[in-house]
Amino acid sequence: DPHWWQVEVDIAGSNIVVGVNSGNSIYYRKGMSASRPTGTGWVHIPGKLMQVEIYGDEVVGTNTANVIYKCPVSGVSTTATKTVGM
Repeated sequence: DPHWWQVEVDIAGSNIVVGVNSGNSIYYRKGMSASRPTGTGWVHIPGKLMQVEIYGDEVVGTNTANVIYKCPVSGVSTTATKTVGM
């Protein structure tokens, strides 16, 4: 049973949170700003990765074959397909 802790997110740099789920689907949190740090919803990004991270001005991730991929932070929202909830 996982234990979850609330964390503070510093969005001053890239203004983006990116994550993957247990099925390796990729999502980013849209609508994040200093006045709305929780954002407005998760948006699906095409592709499959088992891990993602923000590194400087890029999103870097690995797939199940341990191949590394990267995308500019600015390109994440342009590749997104649809909002999947809050």
